[in-house]
Amino acid sequence: MPTSSTSPLTRASIPVTVCLQRRTGPPLYSMFHAPYDGAGGMVPDRRVAGPDQLREFLSNSLHLNQRTGESAVRNLEERGSATIPNVELKSRDLRPLGLA
Repeated sequence: MPTSSTSPLTRASIPVTVCLQRRTGPPLYSMFHAPYDGAGGMVPDRRVAGPDQLREFLSNSLHLNQRTGESAVRNLEERGSATIPNVELKSRDLRPLGLA
């Protein structure tokens, strides 16, 4: 029987897009949690300003390795979008991260 201290893991992709390319200052990136299982529906997006904030969020908040963050930033710069597959997060962590 699960206890209140456990939370199921969700496995998802994290699509990231450039939602605003500014004339001055860093671009604004938008990302959301797209679980592989579940009913789907509306999900909130998390926004960060610039590649440094994106790298920090991916590394410190999602605990992804540096190579994954660099690949996402490179794809955003080249194509305007990136998808980070197979991200595992605890369900209870989604809301504090701005992903639920």
